[in-house]
Amino acid sequence: MKRILTAIAFCAMVAGCAKDNDVLPTTDNDVKVVFEISDKAGFGADTKSVKTAWAAGDQILVVFKPEGGTYLLADCDRNTLRFSYDGSKWNLKDNNISDISQLGSGGNYWAIHHRVSGTDDIIFNVSDRVTLKNYKGGELLENRPDESEYSVEENVLTLGTIIMQKASILDLFQLSVPDLPGKDWKMYICTDNMPLNDPNVRLSQYLSKEGMIEEGDIYLNSTEGYCGNIMGYYSPGVPNDGDYSFVFRSFPYAASSNESKDQAYIFCLTDGTDIYYYRKPRGTWDGSQVTFDFTLTKDKAYKLPSFTGDKWTKIIAPYTDLSPAVAGGYKTANSYIVSAAGDYKFRATHKGNSTSSTVGTINYAVVLWESFGTATAPAVGDLVKNVAYSDGYIRFTATAAEGNAVIAVIDDKGTDGTEDDVILWSWHIWLTDQPAEHVYNNSAGTMMDRNLGATSATPGDVGALGLLYQWGRKDPFLGSSAISGYNVAKSTITWPGKVESSAETGTIAYAVTHPTTFISNADQYSNRDWYYTGDNTTDNTRWTESENAKSVYDPCPAGWRVPDGGTDGIWNTAGFDDPTFDGTNKGKTFSNNGIEIWYPAAGYLAYDKTLSNAGKSLYCWTATPWPDSAHAINIYFKSGSQNLATNHGMRVIGCSVRCCKE
Repeated sequence: MKRILTAIAFCAMVAGCAKDNDVLPTTDNDVKVVFEISDKAGFGADTKSVKTAWAAGDQILVVFKPEGGTYLLADCDRNTLRFSYDGSKWNLKDNNISDISQLGSGGNYWAIHHRVSGTDDIIFNVSDRVTLKNYKGGELLENRPDESEYSVEENVLTLGTIIMQKASILDLFQLSVPDLPGKDWKMYICTDNMPLNDPNVRLSQYLSKEGMIEEGDIYLNSTEGYCGNIMGYYSPGVPNDGDYSFVFRSFPYAASSNESKDQAYIFCLTDGTDIYYYRKPRGTWDGSQVTFDFTLTKDKAYKLPSFTGDKWTKIIAPYTDLSPAVAGGYKTANSYIVSAAGDYKFRATHKGNSTSSTVGTINYAVVLWESFGTATAPAVGDLVKNVAYSDGYIRFTATAAEGNAVIAVIDDKGTDGTEDDVILWSWHIWLTDQPAEHVYNNSAGTMMDRNLGATSATPGDVGALGLLYQWGRKDPFLGSSAISGYNVAKSTITWPGKVESSAETGTIAYAVTHPTTFISNADQYSNRDWYYTGDNTTDNTRWTESENAKSVYDPCPAGWRVPDGGTDGIWNTAGFDDPTFDGTNKGKTFSNNGIEIWYPAAGYLAYDKTLSNAGKSLYCWTATPWPDSAHAINIYFKSGSQNLATNHGMRVIGCSVRCCKE
């Protein structure tokens, strides 16, 4: 049904809605607008189609091109009209025709429609194109200039019938879901080989990667009818006669017969928190090609199953990426800090922070161990669970518990799934509140407020002890279960016994594939290193590839590294006072640059893996080798009067690490 509406408005902007036959107060420059608006164009009739009707809040923007002239778009709100639908009829919302004489006696006009939300208006700016803002989903409709004419007689502007049709440049189709609760729903589409739980999934390679109309801005070239920037990850839903409807661009090319992996569309709905999906088969694979029985076609509307039925399946919330993309690769490391319960993922294809050295062919991921760092052993899954590997990422769920875990990727080279499984690489998941940054004196550098693996920086808290590392290895070992004593913290596994360093076991390759195995050295006292050479020569670049550059074996999180030692190291440069040993809390509180820094007496793992001196001393590694020796520099203090001092530590022992900001 067509409605003929007549409205009169001030020549300046009028914000109210005019009703049929309303006559507004007049001036000498009053403009009378006569127009008709037809029913809204629908999609082609189909068995499961749903027709979209005009909805309250819908708006139409009109711009003019006088005969022989150009579009009157010099100013944002100059010589334009805006109509608004109130749920039953159309009204003239804004009349911005300041000088009707500029329109001449007639010409063409261009009407543009898209749905807005609530009190939002179509906001636009112009030059040679119109920028429509506040797009909230639904069709983009237009009445093209070559299909529309206006005339001016005195102060009467006659538009005739405004017939809004789908934008000529776009091939659109519509999907509708009945019984969706009233939320801001968005939909994206993927295919069988796409991860369902990633909200940033675009369409697969078999679909248009620019195939969705995204909430935001739309650009329309006002002279050539070009439509650009209509793309994105999702389509916002709009209410439609009890349903929610989502509009998409058609795919740029038809599905080919050899698309073997994508035999179904997967429609995903999200309200920003939860994700639901419905899988619709699109064809059958006979081993050589797909016979397609269902495709999404332009100008069609499709009704998906009711949301209240059993067809929509809830999946887990989006994963937080611990290794976001950066220039040249990803922000990767051998350890990741997780400070809240939730679902996480990290890139698992490369070694440590490397952008070139790959770990190999990954078949699956496992949790090697979990620990609270106390005398209480957690159950499996108390800290991390739902661990899986796919499309280059390890995904897992972190609980609210604090502690440490190690996740590994496996290449199953055998058939039994046990003894032939080979660990390719492993990562430390550090579940703690975000460590504070301590800026040391003399521009020495910035350190974490706690040892690597510690869940606290509080004096007297067992959580402040952290984990222990053999020099140059990326994987941690458990420290003390109490602030003093000789008992190692409990975990979810029985740790393997130590192995003696040899030409087979004392290698980087063995250390990588056996991250829970302590490599001992009892024979070569002058070169007590887990790394086997047979003499006093060794690899000095295990934690440092070059000066101030962390290696792929550095155990610290992204942006942090094992600090340098020696004369120019961070501790010597900063200068430390010598506080009295805290016999109650077992450690020392140093004052440096106006801050108090707690260093616990975490002890160390001796060459034979026995826990020593917990509650009596601290040994903290640097990345710097000891000059002219196969030892390495660490800093230490004892329960007596010993201040932080430089020590030549045997590389076989397991010491604390406190990370320095790169």
